[in-house]
Amino acid sequence: MADICVFGSPAWDIVYRIGVLPAAGGDAQVEALGGRPGGSAANVARGLRSAGHAVMLVGRLGDDDIGIRLRDELIAWDVGTEYLERCGASGRALVFIDASGERTIFPIVQHSRADDEGSTPDAVPHAALSTASCVYLDEYETLPDELPAVLDDSAAFIVTGAPTSGSALWPANLVIASARHFPAAWLDAPFVRAQAVVGARLAWVVLTHGAAGAVAYGVEETVRFPVPRLAPVDATGAGDAFAAGLMHGLLSGLAIRRSLEMASAWGALATQRLQSVPPRWTELAAVNDTIRDAEPW
Repeated sequence: MADICVFGSPAWDIVYRIGVLPAAGGDAQVEALGGRPGGSAANVARGLRSAGHAVMLVGRLGDDDIGIRLRDELIAWDVGTEYLERCGASGRALVFIDASGERTIFPIVQHSRADDEGSTPDAVPHAALSTASCVYLDEYETLPDELPAVLDDSAAFIVTGAPTSGSALWPANLVIASARHFPAAWLDAPFVRAQAVVGARLAWVVLTHGAAGAVAYGVEETVRFPVPRLAPVDATGAGDAFAAGLMHGLLSGLAIRRSLEMASAWGALATQRLQSVPPRWTELAAVNDTIRDAEPW
């Protein structure tokens, strides 16, 4: 299994059930479902650790009671927390789950201290990166300035989210993103456009399209893969489970289509329960035949 360094921070989700999000000036009744652990990068880290990889999370963790709960929860998943910098208030997000199971997320911006802005420390964790065979970057904007040069010299398999237009050169072997978050001007040729930003080592750009499935764009081929038709209960964390499944498949030496199959199954299972954190790998193995038989697998 791989040694993986994940950049990004855990967060605390405050969850409400709502029928339909109102238009501007409208109102709607909501049902409070309480708080729960979340955070996209932390979710990917949890999933990969449950699949047997050694995972270190690099980011920021609140120096408050919620931060302690998030740290303890990550430790329970056996995710490495040595590189989580304790400072300020824990990241929080409002999550609204509508009648279709779709979620809308509103990150809460913290203004407690000026140096708390961003989600990752300023320093590059050289010790963690020196042994990493894979690096996952949750986003581009909040990472240390020195990191691109360090990664460019690394032999690690580098996975990132969608680059932003005008980003500096970021090395990446794999880009995973929702088509909604991918630069619109790049959708005509996702691989070529992304490669111009992230460099020649790029092997795949994988875009998810919700219920329409996922598409992997490579140097010589494009692979389309549908998702199982399962009525979602809560779509929170499904994209994170998808990313963890795709990375696990490719890091295990599987071909892109089989890796997409694994990713889609994990993402589908994540929609079947009220939680932000993806189900563990062992849970996926237990129900994989049921998900596989769902149309249009």
